[in-house]
Amino acid sequence: MFRDKKLNSNILLGEEFSINDADEDNDDNNNKIKNLTPKKMYKNAEKVHDVWNGLMDDYLNNEEEFNEKESEDFINNLNEFINGWKDNVSKHSNSKNEFTENVTEEDINNLKIKMKKIKSIHENHYKPLIDENGDDSVNELEYNSDSQSDLYKNKLIENINNAYSLLNENNEEIHICMLFNFGKDDNKEFDEDRTEEIDLLLEDIDQMNINANDKEEFKNKLLYLYNEFDKLWKVFEEDNTNNDEIKNNSETVLKLRNAFAKKLKKEYFNDNEIQSIQIIDESNIKSSNIINLDHLNVDKSNFIDYISNDINSKSYIKLFFDNMKIKVLMLDENQNELSDGIYKDIKLLETNIMKKIQDMKSYSSAEGHFEEADHLLELISNYNDLISVCIHENKVNDDGVTDIIKAIDIDSDDELKNRLKYIATKKENEGINKIFKENSDKFKNNENKEKFENYINTNGDDAIRFTFGNDSVNKGTLKDFNRLLKSPANSEGEAIVSIMENSSDEYGVSEISDSYKLKLGLIKCASPMSRDPKDIDDIATVSNKLIKISKNWSNIETYQEHNFRTFMNFLTSVNKYDDYAVGNVENVKNNEEGFIDLSSTYNNEENSLEINSYHDIFSNMNDLLLEINEFENSLNNDDKEQVKEQLNEIKSNIDNAMNELYKHIKGSKIKLAESAGRENSEQFNKAINEFNEISNGAKMLFKTHAKLSSSDNSNSSSNFESKLNSLSKISSIKNVNSKLGLKNKNKNKALLMKKAIRKIKRFA
Repeated sequence: MFRDKKLNSNILLGEEFSINDADEDNDDNNNKIKNLTPKKMYKNAEKVHDVWNGLMDDYLNNEEEFNEKESEDFINNLNEFINGWKDNVSKHSNSKNEFTENVTEEDINNLKIKMKKIKSIHENHYKPLIDENGDDSVNELEYNSDSQSDLYKNKLIENINNAYSLLNENNEEIHICMLFNFGKDDNKEFDEDRTEEIDLLLEDIDQMNINANDKEEFKNKLLYLYNEFDKLWKVFEEDNTNNDEIKNNSETVLKLRNAFAKKLKKEYFNDNEIQSIQIIDESNIKSSNIINLDHLNVDKSNFIDYISNDINSKSYIKLFFDNMKIKVLMLDENQNELSDGIYKDIKLLETNIMKKIQDMKSYSSAEGHFEEADHLLELISNYNDLISVCIHENKVNDDGVTDIIKAIDIDSDDELKNRLKYIATKKENEGINKIFKENSDKFKNNENKEKFENYINTNGDDAIRFTFGNDSVNKGTLKDFNRLLKSPANSEGEAIVSIMENSSDEYGVSEISDSYKLKLGLIKCASPMSRDPKDIDDIATVSNKLIKISKNWSNIETYQEHNFRTFMNFLTSVNKYDDYAVGNVENVKNNEEGFIDLSSTYNNEENSLEINSYHDIFSNMNDLLLEINEFENSLNNDDKEQVKEQLNEIKSNIDNAMNELYKHIKGSKIKLAESAGRENSEQFNKAINEFNEISNGAKMLFKTHAKLSSSDNSNSSSNFESKLNSLSKISSIKNVNSKLGLKNKNKNKALLMKKAIRKIKRFA
């Protein structure tokens, strides 16, 4: 129908692909379907949902060309496709149709939004779409409650890994994850029965120590995970009710659902809504707990090729790289280079990624390459994370020579960065245009412009333009957005949220979501020292509105933000037992150079203490620990018993402070490893010096803390001093940067911890 109307030259399905629908057994039909690809149906289509999107846009741009029957047939066919996909993906015994298998739930949701608009247009022109019973003929089917289907297997894996990500973030770790077998089925490295693993995860969730400064952010994440596992449990519960056996992973889902419910109730006891959450009895739910990737229809023995070259592999890229990180971490501590197998895999991945980068830079047009760009950024960010683990663990050869294994620095590739920003900006402008066109009354539009691009300043020093081949696009700034909005915004992120809130039925929002997926990918690929806090703020603001992005958590804060946040968490904890440590972040001042005035973090005016360095801070803290230790040792047994409760409270607060300091140092080392070799050498050395100053001060504190802890059974069972000895070894990081550091790279305006950076800019 669309082809015959010749509405758009992008519709490529010609007569040679005509199919006889009445003859299902026709071999010619079957061969045509087998060889059919999205690109053969619609120009630049990367997935089948791109074909539908293109056709829907053609309809919206040419609605007058369709009579009532043609319009109704199109809507019914689209509705049938959506319902068919939902039915297929939520059945255990689904038909592995490569043509529809790579459509995602997000794709379907976006199609539904656009279909709703088309249906509204149709019914305004003609009459309501109703069946013979008077009901709406465009009926949306619910997903099947088949807990063993691909849909729910993937949801379970995604949410378990989000749980691990939360633990990694809370503990400043790099290695907690669920491992999968990617080799041949007869050579499995990891146990796929997750019963013991889940029990350990439950313990970690229960024992997670949430700093007071992070309470609200972690509340949102804990609630999200509780809701996700609660929805999953309802599927499993219905499936179990309809069958004679308790389905695989029922126990896992219910235990995790309850674990997050208990953690929320424990941490937020004054929140009535949270306290109303019910704990479900799990004593009678015993099941197998097998989690693997057997439902994935690919050759797992050649998984590197799959994740490198198939844009539909994005959901599994991190899983594969997590496995490789663990293999690096499992190498002997005294082994200062990679095994041959790991080295070869890294080099193959690097070769494949560089090939894809060259492909992206060779295209004459960006059309049809969004999914490819999104996939490429996911590859690069995970590859860089793997390299940072190799550096962190000193597995880059004994002399630190890493010119053969190094991170891929997008910031140094202006052509690639420019093209990726072009795609992101183009998507954003497309979404804004759709929202503006459909809801012009909700915008200021005093200038009677027809589209958003007409509001963008294209001249002057503040004009921003990106190019892709011969094409160019102008990026809107805050000034441009405020010319459009009725109520001015304070940031570009706030402006985008205001624009999305003006959308009717989320029409146009999917394009903005796509744009911010790419922007997030660009941030993740950048060195933590080079990330722009403004960009992070905007992404965090928009992500809180777009759950489809914000559910994929990543700690994207800068090196500077991380150090400031975690050091302030430490000072806040110290303030619980030491009145001179600053407990309020807002009381911290700047020095003349714009960095933290260290004297404002620790004050004792009575003794006129001079605080000019981290050593001075830690020396004063250490003096107090020595006083407490001396006081405790001077007490006889009767006196100790009288002050036991108060003393234990003080020692518990000290334990928490030492843990916060240890987490600060752990996280700083990770950020340094992620930045090594990609930063200005002079500035990177300043960061190394800051790390060493804090580590040396921590050694002094931890040594005294060990004496304090050993005097009785205090809450601290961890030997921070011995753990720090290994953590503070950063020769590999220094060597990498001395070999690969960029002497000519522009210096950041603020490298070290800075008071001006106030917000917690993590990805909530």
